[in-house]
Amino acid sequence: MVGELICAMMEGKGRGVIARHSIAASDLLLCARPAVVLEGPPDPEGAPDAARLVPALVQAANAQDVPQIRAALQYLYHGTDASRLQLPDIRTMMNLAKHSSSSSSSSSLQEGLQDSCCDHDHSSGHHHHHHDSHSHSAAEPAAADADKLTEQQASLLVKYNAFADDYEDLAAAAVRGAAMPHSHVGLWPQFALFNHSCLPNSVHYLVGHAMVVRAVEDVAAGEELTVSYLGREEFAPAGARQAVLQERYGFACGCARCQLESQAPRQLQQQLLDTYRQVMQDLKPRFLEAVEHQDQSNLAAVQAQLQTLEHSLSAALQQHRAVLSDSAVLVLQAAVYDLYELLLFCEQLLPQGNEAESKHAALACIGRCLAILNCVSKGAELHVFLASRLLQHAVDLRGPDSAQAEAAAQLFLEAHRMRYGSQLEQQVQLELMEANKQAAEEFLM
Repeated sequence: MVGELICAMMEGKGRGVIARHSIAASDLLLCARPAVVLEGPPDPEGAPDAARLVPALVQAANAQDVPQIRAALQYLYHGTDASRLQLPDIRTMMNLAKHSSSSSSSSSLQEGLQDSCCDHDHSSGHHHHHHDSHSHSAAEPAAADADKLTEQQASLLVKYNAFADDYEDLAAAAVRGAAMPHSHVGLWPQFALFNHSCLPNSVHYLVGHAMVVRAVEDVAAGEELTVSYLGREEFAPAGARQAVLQERYGFACGCARCQLESQAPRQLQQQLLDTYRQVMQDLKPRFLEAVEHQDQSNLAAVQAQLQTLEHSLSAALQQHRAVLSDSAVLVLQAAVYDLYELLLFCEQLLPQGNEAESKHAALACIGRCLAILNCVSKGAELHVFLASRLLQHAVDLRGPDSAQAEAAAQLFLEAHRMRYGSQLEQQVQLELMEANKQAAEEFLM
């Protein structure tokens, strides 16, 4: 879909990627090759350090046989006002990437599932630090004759444009037959053109080394396409998110979600922040320790405190219900998502009442978590996992032919469509669904 995306100057934001024509939810926007990428084990502790990209980027950019990488890098933001104003043509950048034959950056790109997840009639770009806009037809391989990329220049490019992820898409890796999914850190030039929003209208993930970006909302012509630069930090109050964005990328976010939170009653804002801190700094560490040591007594104590916090917050939200829409409530609840997720885990580990009551409670917890994800992080892997678990619990509780199971199945299919699109071959789709079901059982207890 590269032809549907253009770079344009965004008022108050610098450059950004906008839709030339209307785009439908689940449309593929980008399936891009990296300029350089490093792999690590699928674990936050083992993810490669972004600093290691610098020498690899210098080598790739200065290689005699792939001047296209150097040409594509010239359009990326590197800390100067001049780079902020460049308006590259995304299609030209994609064409440059296609002609690159760097083995270090494309070794996984030929793996089978990528072709299914990346519909061939689409593509566009994303990630990291801001900017990008419309025309300025890309400087043709004039860049190939420019001075070689220095380590200092590469360091700035990595600082502002590199992207890291602790996991590639787990279901896609399983269906692809990967021995083990990897963590990655790399630089995808087209992906680096997208601006951030804490309420993005696109989702992104890795299939092998391919960066996939897909719309999760209908986007009108002229509307900006955004992604989230945050990982798990997206489930934090606005102040905490802003601190992360300022430290990492040097900008203040003014997205609709941040504005909504800033306009909430001050007492409610403070309660969200206090709840978040208590959960993250006290209750979550205690929960993890109790699980590790199979300490049922401490687990029950944590559960009781979580329930107290939830009841208090629920009452506060109800108090302001006259000025809060249903979606606004979900956005505010997303600021303390870990509270609701921990309550779900506690319900699974310490079921209350008889088996039927326990299943009902777990189903309600999953449904609440899923509603939050569907609002603020549609198409994310966690969104698909939660939808899968909801379906499984509904089938177990009501039976596969029940209305509740049918409704849950629709939610799962929709989450799956937002992440993988609607063009998959049926067999690939079924395999991805089964792989996501298995991954959900592992990651959601």
